[in-house]
Amino acid sequence: MLTDSPDRNHFRQQCEQLGTSRVRGLLLDPTRTGTPWRREAQAWLDERLRDEGRLAFRLVVAAIAVLAAVITGLALYYQA
Repeated sequence: MLTDSPDRNHFRQQCEQLGTSRVRGLLLDPTRTGTPWRREAQAWLDERLRDEGRLAFRLVVAAIAVLAAVITGLALYYQA
């Protein structure tokens, strides 16, 4: 992991400004291999993807819980 430095923060700010899709495109550029920007951009992108994955997982779990509650409610309604 890189230490906190002005360069690290600067790279992360650049990534925020560029956005996820642009950073992905730049990471595919072979001329940027091994640069500090590339390492930090990859770490930034990994964090974004991890956050998106967590959000998607939570939404799926919430949808399953709502569906289970609806099914239970309907079963109780029609059983009475």
